[in-house]
Amino acid sequence: INAEYMGAVRKMDRLIVFEDYTRELERAERQRKEREFAKKVQMEQAMRREFVTLLVDFSERGLVGSDTEWKDFTSLLLDNTSFTDFVKEESMRRIFDDFVGHLKERIADHCSRVQEVLEKGVINFQFSTTFESFFQSLKEEESLKDLGEADIRRVYHKLRTKFEDENRELEKKRQKSLNRFIAAMKAVPELTCDLHYDAVLPILEKLPAFHAIEDPEDRKRTFETHVETLRPSRKRKAQELSEVSGVRVTPESAGSASTNSGAADSTESEDELVRRRKMILAALVKK
Repeated sequence: INAEYMGAVRKMDRLIVFEDYTRELERAERQRKEREFAKKVQMEQAMRREFVTLLVDFSERGLVGSDTEWKDFTSLLLDNTSFTDFVKEESMRRIFDDFVGHLKERIADHCSRVQEVLEKGVINFQFSTTFESFFQSLKEEESLKDLGEADIRRVYHKLRTKFEDENRELEKKRQKSLNRFIAAMKAVPELTCDLHYDAVLPILEKLPAFHAIEDPEDRKRTFETHVETLRPSRKRKAQELSEVSGVRVTPESAGSASTNSGAADSTESEDELVRRRKMILAALVKK
């Protein structure tokens, strides 16, 4: 600044000019920050709108549902670098939670309305029911006219998931009943490997675990499985024959010999069983 010029200006005037200048700088800085803030707000709003559009698209394609977790959703974006900025914003998580919550309410309402239609017998929904047949059966219903294909598809997947969960629980209960039946049979000494199902039915009917199984075929199959575990294996038969004869017998030979000779009668004495096994072994050695 020119000293001669400054000396010609009064001190008070210099102060006033300086204050005006600093105020102008402050105003310019404030305006710059306001412009940057407004630009940032616009960018965030645009990002939110694009993010919501992305959620709607994923929802219509069945990639996002009412039970989708945030971590599962972010895994869908790992291969798409154009959306990686979304998952870095905490506000995006809140938008996602709000979207899924709203979607959950919508699906619950749609499911309720569809269930009312299904109760009229329009279609008997089963796990094997295809979406095409499901949609064709419902699209002409007057009470569901406002539901699009994407809405019906979400309801379809919801019903299938519910069907799977119910079947899974039923299968767990069934398996527990079968296991309890097996445990109960193990505690009955009268059940041996040479008994048939019809013969021991009066004994089995005394077991509470027997009546806990609703399907008669399940009862019979479980009994046969249990009886099979009581029968000695080929390997065990081979060991017994080897111990009796002193000659090594393979499991295959023991099985063949057992097939040719038939099962020993349960009333035979131990000496008779040993004699029969020696005869079988001699026949095998000659072969």
